[in-house]
Amino acid sequence: MTGALRRLVPVGALLAALALTGCGSSGGPSRREVSGSVLRIYSSEPLVGPLADQGRDMVRAEQLALTEAGDRVGRWRIAYSALNNASPQTGVWDPGVVSANARRAGQDRTTIAYVGEMDTGASAVSKAQALLALMRRAGVRRLYVLHDPALYGERLALAVARAAAAAGIAVVKSREADPARVNPADLGADVVATAADGFLYTGALADSLPGLFAAVHAAAPRLPLFGPGALAQPVFAAELGPAAAARTRLLAPWPPVSALPAAGRAFARRFRARYGADPATPAVYGYEAMRLVLAAIRGAGEHGNDRAAVTRAAFAVADGSSAIGPYAIDGQGDTSARGFADYAVRDGRLAYLRTIAP
Repeated sequence: MTGALRRLVPVGALLAALALTGCGSSGGPSRREVSGSVLRIYSSEPLVGPLADQGRDMVRAEQLALTEAGDRVGRWRIAYSALNNASPQTGVWDPGVVSANARRAGQDRTTIAYVGEMDTGASAVSKAQALLALMRRAGVRRLYVLHDPALYGERLALAVARAAAAAGIAVVKSREADPARVNPADLGADVVATAADGFLYTGALADSLPGLFAAVHAAAPRLPLFGPGALAQPVFAAELGPAAAARTRLLAPWPPVSALPAAGRAFARRFRARYGADPATPAVYGYEAMRLVLAAIRGAGEHGNDRAAVTRAAFAVADGSSAIGPYAIDGQGDTSARGFADYAVRDGRLAYLRTIAP
């Protein structure tokens, strides 16, 4: 990892993992303060591929928060740059592209903050506990886990394995594989061979996943099928066949607009008025991530151009009336918000059922 990337300091941020940079050029000395009257905030979102619409709405929500602040905090004008984090070739999230984005932000001497990859800031442990509570409620006692090789999938699968026994669930197999390389029929046969009574995928969205869920359902029609927030996307729901959909539940960190507090619903109305369409469900977290950055700059007072001071101020932010409800940032950079939305798939669409607190 380059010097620039090593000095990106995570402070958490709702859907986006907010990082405040404390660096200058790659490998050069740390530059804590931004000189001049302009502070720049970067974001990293999927702007091509199957999640491009969601990424576009994240950017729009961040722009809305900045516009509502008058594009300024105190004596500084705030500039904003949105970067794409998906591979132009495959259209899916790419760690190499993400690293390049973070490096670019780190090397820009006007950068005060980097709103990074989509995640609510909730830990893998919290996500695992919520998934296990959902699976336990569905009667699962013997669980088959498939995860991709990426860090997100590995961490969540490991967290599920570690917490499963306490939930009364045995993980009968945890298999790592690239979903694009998994033979659907072989996966179905493998699940049946383990005598699992539940199937969980942890990992990123991939084109092959609707077919894999369908294959597991065909091999074991009574098995409930589960997935994380990465699959709680319209494109996955639309491509999942009705038979597998009837047995599928997805647990996402973001509830629909209808389940947001009053401030969240008001955000959605302002978004609709400005852009002529409803926001994608996760967009409210982009809005709050930008508001958090602006609040941190404001909280740093006369040192709002000092990256270390802004980082400290971010940890002190506590918003009791935000668009996602009350939250604070803990010492690990995670948010105190811990609810997860339970979705079914009906008629090719996500159907919100309830919010689960681990």
